[in-house]
Amino acid sequence: MAVKLQRLKDMNTAITPMGGAYNPAKNEIKAATLSAKETTLDGLETQINPLETALNDKQEQRYFKTHSLLEKNGYDGIIKQSRRVAGLVNEMGEVHQDKAEMIRRAVNKMAPKDTRRKPTGPDDKTRSTSERAFDSMFSQAEKIAEIISAMPDYLPADGTISSATYTTNVTDLKNLSKDIGSIFKDVTPLQKQRSREYKNLPKLITSSKNYIKNSFGATSPQYDSVKNI
Repeated sequence: MAVKLQRLKDMNTAITPMGGAYNPAKNEIKAATLSAKETTLDGLETQINPLETALNDKQEQRYFKTHSLLEKNGYDGIIKQSRRVAGLVNEMGEVHQDKAEMIRRAVNKMAPKDTRRKPTGPDDKTRSTSERAFDSMFSQAEKIAEIISAMPDYLPADGTISSATYTTNVTDLKNLSKDIGSIFKDVTPLQKQRSREYKNLPKLITSSKNYIKNSFGATSPQYDSVKNI
């Protein structure tokens, strides 16, 4: 898209010195129309770029906090933390086996094949399968947090899987997903508008070049200034 926009900018720069001599009948390639399109696209890029940067940053944070492994990244994500919690509760004796089983089921449902779900409503339909999968995963983690928070004897030696830390991690992930959803809501209509604006841009540039070639001549300095754009 950046290349297409630069071509439009170069085209407008070349057309400007032609003044009133550049006077195509087609409204869509008139100088004012092409200039307005450049202004529109510049404005859209100014709005979209920081949103896309923020979105990418939060998605990377969420992926790391979900899938990271201590042995590879120096940090266990919520999936590995949940497995460790399940293993610890399983070793806490018969009195906790019902809770251990509930946690095991929740951990199993965090697997990718089990986090895919159908949309729950009209708004949910606009969200990607991946976003809905993260929601399902964090919903299971939330169940685990509720279980261990009600177990006063759940006291792991490693504080990274304590009830308080685990609950905080789940909350952080849910907040990240909420932020991602909010950015998606803001950026999607802008991206759609940008796509519409870019859709016929190559054809417009080609049409303008053809007009200049035929109006000014194939060997004219005016056509020479645009033929390689």
